[in-house]
Amino acid sequence: MERLTRRTEWQGFYKDNEGEAHVVDMESKTFEPEIDKGDFIRQAAPTIVKPTRRKRPVRSDSVTVAFGDAQIPFQDERAMNLALRAVEELQPDNVVLTGDMLDLPSLSRFEQRAEWAGRMQEALDRYHLFLAEIRARHIGRLAVVHGNHEERLPKFLRKDAAELIGIRRANSHELGVLTIQYLARYDDLNVESITGYPNGTFWLEDNLQVIHGTEAKRRGQSAARYLGEQAVSTIFGHDHRLQIAWQTQAVRDGKKDRVAASPGCLALTDGSVPGFHFTTSESGLVVPRAEDWQNGALAIFHNERNHDVQPLRMSERGINIGDKYYGNE
Repeated sequence: MERLTRRTEWQGFYKDNEGEAHVVDMESKTFEPEIDKGDFIRQAAPTIVKPTRRKRPVRSDSVTVAFGDAQIPFQDERAMNLALRAVEELQPDNVVLTGDMLDLPSLSRFEQRAEWAGRMQEALDRYHLFLAEIRARHIGRLAVVHGNHEERLPKFLRKDAAELIGIRRANSHELGVLTIQYLARYDDLNVESITGYPNGTFWLEDNLQVIHGTEAKRRGQSAARYLGEQAVSTIFGHDHRLQIAWQTQAVRDGKKDRVAASPGCLALTDGSVPGFHFTTSESGLVVPRAEDWQNGALAIFHNERNHDVQPLRMSERGINIGDKYYGNE
């Protein structure tokens, strides 16, 4: 569709074959295409952020809060609000998202459903709002380690529209317009992005890393797997299970402790997230099934030599921070 942007009227004349002049009314019109926002993916609407006035406490260790795997638009809104409460109460130095914050089901290789179509913009808007809500409570570093679901967008472009990878507005030096970073307005909120899944890594210390990960083993086996694979302590996502495992190794000057831990997820755990156990009835409704997933976050206290990890489980009572429940009052 087009819309009229300019209209000019004037009178002109012409001569017929006999040389007689005739006056006629004339006009010009200028049109431009009318953009249907439902047909295009755009940047999320900008958000005005009013930073918290709470002062970060003086501590000997750095504090990091980690959470992720919201799988928006299949997020658990209560879990996301409890994650924000953890940021507010702990006032950490760093907030790190462990990836798969977006699901992007319409770009997956799996069977599609009609209700998933057209929800990408909704998901981007919700994701940007969540980042803005974190930034309003947190003045330190905010980083996102992109996971396999964020990778769906560049993977889709590489397969079907490689010419669009990294394309920018004319004569600009900004991020490519078809990147998660641009669409979710990372720059506006000073969000660091770690891409290159599965190798993308955010380092908290020389011996402490945050990755999205590739393991999703049952009964807490993912943490044990990372202890065997990684040479340093590892915070990981992807698994959706709240878990932690420690290992102590004998070294020349005594011992070396390593930990592997997952914050769980911020997604729904009732079977409605597309995955291995996702099923529907003949009427097309999702068949509920409790997943072996847990909503949660991690509080990490660390310095260059030592680190401690505390799981922050989210239950029907709220989120447990320092033996006190928050979120249901």
